Amino acid sequence: MPKFEFTFTEEHFLTIFQKRAQISKQALVFKILRILLLVPLAFLFYATLQTGETILMVVIILIALLLLFSKVIERWMLIQSFRNSPFRNEQISIQLTDEGYIGEGTVGSTKLGWTAFTKAVRFEDGLLLFQGPGLNNWLPFSTLVEGSPDDVAGFVQSKVSDFQNRR
Repeated sequence: MPKFEFTFTEEHFLTIFQKRAQISKQALVFKILRILLLVPLAFLFYATLQTGETILMVVIILIALLLLFSKVIERWMLIQSFRNSPFRNEQISIQLTDEGYIGEGTVGSTKLGWTAFTKAVRFEDGLLLFQGPGLNNWLPFSTLVEGSPDDVAGFVQSKVSDFQNRR
């Protein structure tokens, strides 16, 4: 049976959000929206330069900076929330069995049946398991101690009805 062992680091945590963004239509919509908002802001900024409206100019610059650096701000906020997590730097062992997902760590353990997983996505470097829209488990193939990536993907595909291959 497939088995993963890893340390739940900041990098691992951020990878979950990066992988979700890669498959999310919402992330693409926000990217397009940011671009569409920056264009009128540029015109508005030019108009305020002509009229000398300093306060409005500063507001426009602040809004533009927020739009341009929203990803950096989001990453910073994620890192800050992770630093307060009791699971930070936890040593984790994940076993995938016919019954489900068994996770054991220094903080606690969990056992989930396959029906708890609504979706699974295979990437070149690992699997992202979804427990509904907000909770995900990232299983990087580099941490696989039993089984091969192809065997693990085939096994998970046989257990989770909504399986996508993004290799």
